[in-house]
Amino acid sequence: MKLLKIGGSILLLVTLITTQPKAQDVSGSVYSVYGIGDLKWKGSALNRVMGGTGIAVRDIYNLNTANPAAYSAIASPVSKLFEFGGYSENNTFRNSSSSTNYQAGTISSLNYWFKFSPKFAGVAGIAPLSSSSYNVTSNQAISAGASLIPVNYEGSGGFNQFYLGSSFQIIKNLSIGVNASLILGSINKKAITGANSFSGALESNTKLFAQGANFDAGIQYFFNIKQSQFTFGATYKTSTKLNGYNQTVLTTLSSGSTRETDKLSVNYTLPKQYGVGFSYMRKRIVLAADLSFQEWTKAKLENGAITKDVFRYSFGGEFKGNLETSNYLKAISWRAGYHLQDYYIIVRNTQLSSSGYTIGAGLPLNGNFATVNVNYSFTNFGTTSNGLVQQESNKLSIDVIIRDIWGIRRKFD
Repeated sequence: MKLLKIGGSILLLVTLITTQPKAQDVSGSVYSVYGIGDLKWKGSALNRVMGGTGIAVRDIYNLNTANPAAYSAIASPVSKLFEFGGYSENNTFRNSSSSTNYQAGTISSLNYWFKFSPKFAGVAGIAPLSSSSYNVTSNQAISAGASLIPVNYEGSGGFNQFYLGSSFQIIKNLSIGVNASLILGSINKKAITGANSFSGALESNTKLFAQGANFDAGIQYFFNIKQSQFTFGATYKTSTKLNGYNQTVLTTLSSGSTRETDKLSVNYTLPKQYGVGFSYMRKRIVLAADLSFQEWTKAKLENGAITKDVFRYSFGGEFKGNLETSNYLKAISWRAGYHLQDYYIIVRNTQLSSSGYTIGAGLPLNGNFATVNVNYSFTNFGTTSNGLVQQESNKLSIDVIIRDIWGIRRKFD
């Protein structure tokens, strides 16, 4: 029986690592034209519904990937945990004169948590790092004094991160953790130029391939005063160097003739990140706050991109359900969160920002064997000033958590 459990664990781990979720949205942000696309925030179901908060959160039943030091917080009798989720959202894009709506959806993350010993735990997971998804038409002149012609820009693809992490509670009130992440992906950028007096319609199709790796580490110190628990947390992520190449294929649409350019090496550097957090827990109430900092001025994107350092603020709370009650409504956990963050690229001399809130519920199934987390979030990003676009997102997320899937004793009559 023990061998069966180990074999099942290995099988799920291999499946998790070799399955690549699509980091490609049905339709995403117009600002994903920059860099490697629209960057995604990596977090577990618990973090997402608390506005991205979790650096100092320690939950004995739910996975917290905002700080790898929290992996060791999940306590017995939970010995294994599998989590997967996705979302669907409605995006409204506005400029100074019009608006349009698009639907989007993708996988949020896949996580498998397991325990080596009462104080030593590990995680294997996959999550989108970025996505590029846009379709924009602009009238441009190909030379000085020339008439304007329409140019259609399209982008698709993205990058995924595969990570392995572990956490160890080194003393009674102190836990540390680390993740190692491998990043792989590709982005396709297409530009179709209308016919003009110099040539027929042209299509430029550029494909970018890159890969890299990074490490992040965290620490949590926690202590009790009477019936309250206080936790302080801190995290650090190394810079990420992405190395690869891009190649462009030029096509004359009228004749179908093509010309392929040489492969050109590309190098991006994503910034270091620092974070601190605090949480307070009493009985079934959790309150938490995070502050993180990203050094984008030391990052490297394509030429001409003006970056700025970014702070991110988030707050979250939870009212835990009572799993021992016979009243199902009282067993539901309720959570909410809020975040505020500036955009890391200055666009048309304009500083953009993002803010939003999240509310949700954790619906227990079969006691605490499984939980379905359902949450709604609203995000406002961008501005209509200076000819820019404002994006409003209404998102519905569903995450499923299964605990101890191979740890149940079977009974036969």
